[in-house]
Amino acid sequence: GLLQFDVTTIPFEAEINSVELILNMDRSRAGEYVVGLHKVTNSWGESSSTAVKGGGLGGDAQVGDATWKYRFYPEELWDNEGGDFEVEPTASLPVHGVGEYRWNDEKMVEDVKAWVDDSATNHGWLLLGDESASFSAKRFVSSNSEDIAKIPTLIIRYELPTLNVVA
Repeated sequence: GLLQFDVTTIPFEAEINSVELILNMDRSRAGEYVVGLHKVTNSWGESSSTAVKGGGLGGDAQVGDATWKYRFYPEELWDNEGGDFEVEPTASLPVHGVGEYRWNDEKMVEDVKAWVDDSATNHGWLLLGDESASFSAKRFVSSNSEDIAKIPTLIIRYELPTLNVVA
């Protein structure tokens, strides 16, 4: 899964203290395993494709969608099939059954700081689980869910520098 948040409203001079990603899992087929959050290194698209039968069987890619092979279907390929991302995860968390999960790590602060400093580098994160096991699917609620209380949430805590005014 790919995630991207708009951080352009954070002032450039802000001191970012912490970052927390909250995702809600609404389906799980397998036991517990670690899901890593990897910084994406290339832009990608999101179009209007929808999955059939509740999302378990996927759906046809639409023009502009990111797929396993394409950053922007059907024109622009990823450099590496499966996506272009940093091998070392920014954060990792064991997940198992349906429920809320929270990733927070100092490396997430570094990623967000870099995106605030240069918004052109904000390609978000890729969620990577156990891709070697059969029937290991985990489904997290997406941003187009009707239940807004469960959509992906990024909490960024920051402070602005105090101004020293000389009268």
